[in-house]
Amino acid sequence: APSEVTEQLRTRIKAAELDSERIELAELEAFAGKRVSRTDAAFEASRENLTAAICFFKGGELDAQAIELIEAIQSAVATKMSARA
Repeated sequence: APSEVTEQLRTRIKAAELDSERIELAELEAFAGKRVSRTDAAFEASRENLTAAICFFKGGELDAQAIELIEAIQSAVATKMSARA
């Protein structure tokens, strides 16, 4: 039955769950940082993957806007990765 004691317990459980989510996200970010290759081959492969995904979801060839978006995404990723290095 709801009471002051059970509400306090629920609050502590919520706080513990949020803490565990933060820890998990920090671990995933650290893992991703170690797994990202910064080689030209990996950069080109990521471009090919982005191109394939956009072609698939767009249902056809890429237009100029799609190509600009791919370049913007790659630029943002490169900037983020160099800031971490």
